[in-house]
Amino acid sequence: MTSIFFFLAIVFFFYEFTTFLNPQKEVDRLKKFTSKEFLEDKEKPKSDTLNGCLFVLLHMGYLLWTFIGLAFASQWVSFLILVVIGLVSGITSSILKRFKLENSKLRLGIKIIDGLVCAAIIADIFLVHFNNTPGLVNAFLTWF
Repeated sequence: MTSIFFFLAIVFFFYEFTTFLNPQKEVDRLKKFTSKEFLEDKEKPKSDTLNGCLFVLLHMGYLLWTFIGLAFASQWVSFLILVVIGLVSGITSSILKRFKLENSKLRLGIKIIDGLVCAAIIADIFLVHFNNTPGLVNAFLTWF
């Protein structure tokens, strides 16, 4: 069962890595699927509805996976870092939206950094579980 849990890390790694490679597409997806017009439009094509549902399921699964890892995994610090990065990214996106900077280079830069750091942490979580090594996050924390 734990192997299945940690193999889910591969799915979320690729999600974060694609966010790192193409942050504008991720920002556009977020804007599209969370807009009021999209949620209220009854005439949208079925493919858009299916894509929106898959997008929400991916994000909810990712959130659930991080909280289960935070509660039950021995690498809880890595999962905590993922949660904190997600919170910081969400808060900065909300602040940028408030100041009408949602399409700025700053938001894309934050998405790039978020995707790269989260992908690296997820890869570390996966490799630590299957290689029984201390991992980068734990090695970094031993310095302090």
